[in-house]
Amino acid sequence: MNPTDDFNPVHIRSRMERFIDQEKLFHATQPLLLAISGGLDSVVLSHLLHDLGHKIVLAHCNFGLRGEESDADEAFVRGWALRLECPVHTVRFETESYRKTHRLSIQVAARVLRYQWLEELRGNLSKADPSRKFRLITAHHQDDNIETMLLHFFRGTGISGMRGMLPSTPAVARPLLFACREELESYARVHDLTWREDRSNAEDKYDRNFLRLRVLPLIAERFPTVKQNLAANLHRFRETEAIRDLSMRPILRKLVSTDASGLIRIPVEGLRSTGFAESILWDVIQGLEFTAAQVSEAMRLLDLPSGRWLASGSHRIVRHRNWLLIHPLNAASTPVFVLEEASGILDFPEGTLKWEISECTDEKLPRDADTAWIDLEEIRFPIILRRWGRGDYFYPLGMMKKKKIARFLIDEKTSLPEKDRTWILESDRRILWIVGKRIDGRFQVRPGTNKILKINFLHQD
Repeated sequence: MNPTDDFNPVHIRSRMERFIDQEKLFHATQPLLLAISGGLDSVVLSHLLHDLGHKIVLAHCNFGLRGEESDADEAFVRGWALRLECPVHTVRFETESYRKTHRLSIQVAARVLRYQWLEELRGNLSKADPSRKFRLITAHHQDDNIETMLLHFFRGTGISGMRGMLPSTPAVARPLLFACREELESYARVHDLTWREDRSNAEDKYDRNFLRLRVLPLIAERFPTVKQNLAANLHRFRETEAIRDLSMRPILRKLVSTDASGLIRIPVEGLRSTGFAESILWDVIQGLEFTAAQVSEAMRLLDLPSGRWLASGSHRIVRHRNWLLIHPLNAASTPVFVLEEASGILDFPEGTLKWEISECTDEKLPRDADTAWIDLEEIRFPIILRRWGRGDYFYPLGMMKKKKIARFLIDEKTSLPEKDRTWILESDRRILWIVGKRIDGRFQVRPGTNKILKINFLHQD
């Protein structure tokens, strides 16, 4: 039977309206920037949105990868925009050159170029009327999402990968995720729509095409309802992720801390004691360019001596005594140190720190920028020694309100090279001392203080 025989185009329109409303994808009067390739999916979506009365602007990328065919796609989109009587923006990329320069696969290069341009275009269009910001729309549908879920599953992923693409993120909305490709084909035939076919979609050398052309049809021979079942699983995994987040969030808040410099700290024994350390660790590092295969290597750091590390393209995980420290690689030359003992000596790039605990006496404490006198009862070990970050602030001794360290250094007429050599000590995510400059007034020694932590800074020769 022809799939259009029992197809009702009004039904898919009402389903999309309901989907947009349920998922809160965009407001009825919000202008939309629709990424259009000229293929079936984006042609149908643009027709649906236009038919529903939404204000749409089309955006087409010509990647120049298929010569005359790419140019014909662009010409088709321009013609389609005339038919819909809506604005259209196009751009041409030197995709192959970009791929080589940045050492990316051609698919990744095209995706990066596409979304960079779309976001820039969306921003420019929104400037005309900031009160009505454009929403970026793509034509991903249910079959795309099933393929995404399977790709994540086979490559290794957490629960967020298994729930596939979300209908809405801050960057993009996907109003067709409820519909399968067969429904879109039926809609196009009922309305006598034409579209462009990318011949590369018929090649199975790409992973997504391999799943669509070979794997899923083979599975469907044995399990005819495989797509419906996988689509249902997408919804269940999304709910499972929401439940997981509710239970995981308080654990992460208690266990994982991140400071203004981007340093992430996780106590090793605290991580072990949860009983699901691997899931927590993956939750923390999966957005830092670590792969699923590296999770087991990261777990091995729990049993390795201090100093061992593991790196991704952007971050490094370091086992430092009783801690896992995760920091951006652009700060790889800026080590982070942990003061765990009640007394000790520590060498760092700018000199040496010596610290010890002593009883408080009635003697007046000498004022010396290179010595910090800290009320021991107001702090908690471990103490972190690191370079200052742009978001850092403290309550300078002698002042009643907080101050950004960046502003403090400016007011102190600190030179740029000296700023680069400035370090801070922090305890429990509160800054104790800008080393060699000023302590935080919250930790000063007061009448009634019993024990003092004395820290000396010896400059590098």
